[in-house]
Amino acid sequence: MGAAIEMNGKQEASRSDMKDEIARVAVSVQDSFAVIIGIGTYKDPGISRLQYTRADAEAFCHTLLDQHHVNFPKQNIKLLLDEEATLVNMKKAIASWLHQNTNSESTVFVFFAGHGGQEADRTGLEPDKLANYLLPWDADPLNLFSTALANDDFNKLLRIIKARRTVVFLDACHSGGVARSGARDLTVSCPNFEQLGQGEGRVVVSAAKPNQRSWEDSSLGHGIFTYHLLEALQGKADANGDGYVSIREAVDYLQRHIPHTTRRLGKEPQDPYLITEGSGDIILAVDPVKIEQRRQARDEGERQRQEVLKLKRARLHQMRDSGKLMGRPYLEALDLIEKLPENLTRPEKLLSTNLEALLREAITSDTYIYNRDSILGKTTDVHRDPPPPPPKFCTRCGSAIIPGNRFCNNCGRAP
Repeated sequence: MGAAIEMNGKQEASRSDMKDEIARVAVSVQDSFAVIIGIGTYKDPGISRLQYTRADAEAFCHTLLDQHHVNFPKQNIKLLLDEEATLVNMKKAIASWLHQNTNSESTVFVFFAGHGGQEADRTGLEPDKLANYLLPWDADPLNLFSTALANDDFNKLLRIIKARRTVVFLDACHSGGVARSGARDLTVSCPNFEQLGQGEGRVVVSAAKPNQRSWEDSSLGHGIFTYHLLEALQGKADANGDGYVSIREAVDYLQRHIPHTTRRLGKEPQDPYLITEGSGDIILAVDPVKIEQRRQARDEGERQRQEVLKLKRARLHQMRDSGKLMGRPYLEALDLIEKLPENLTRPEKLLSTNLEALLREAITSDTYIYNRDSILGKTTDVHRDPPPPPPKFCTRCGSAIIPGNRFCNNCGRAP
């Protein structure tokens, strides 16, 4: 079971019931949609064939459908492969299908694996005089302006989507020089996807930085970016082991593993990067088995804690009934045993250590009260609490004996 939900700060740590959280995730995934595009063989034979882009798209789709990871409903995914991924169909999938099915609470994934390309800007609007494109199946490499999806047009399509959260994965590049075998670029250099990340709730994860290639390799059967993205969504990016994979965990995982893999395979450097306008973290995948295990462990831990608390309360009641611990110290001790260690102040931690020693009879109640007054800077209320016994003195050296001690702290002998 899984979904894409927004998660800010330490929200997960404050969840009181993980079963309810999984239920909320299951509900939100019904309102999540994906457009997945993978193009390996292009209509124009002049565009070099990519071996694994179709496999990338199919594997990404399978991962979204997997109930153990993301669990998208099948009808919420639009998959366009090779000849299905025409320029018209790509635009329809975003501008029509997503626009009609999403609302302000929806989450959208857009995944593209294929060639990127560049040509001279014909509009005069690009500062570097170069226009960047994603190439549909029917692109004409000699006229990308008319037949490919320009970044600016792609950005406009994304703005039409009413979804609160949009995550775009781009396994393509426009790197310098002629396309090499295994590289997902077509023409000349330096992509700029920055504008695609503009917009509240929008995140773009690009396979490579500007002037880098996005590589694929036969040993992986995928593009290097998608190979590690799939690993991330399937749980390997879950750095804190909470059962959730967030966008930041996924990007951290990609940034650690992709450069290492490209070096290992003898490729030129490839570094993925994140483009966003502070949309907060977004949960991409959920592992229900791990979450259920955490819930069971938490419940068992709470059951054991309640058993221990029951014994401690009984022991404190006995000490109250016997007159060993009464009034404020007794009431404070009852409150103290209920608190979790992480919620204790520094004085309370010191007092808790002494209280534990008292409960296991390592010190007497008199010693506990003596230490309690020292730690808290309080004096025991003699009107509500029995007064401490008068101080004793060592008959050998004359030093005061701490109440409850059997030996003199000064000379170490029995008084």
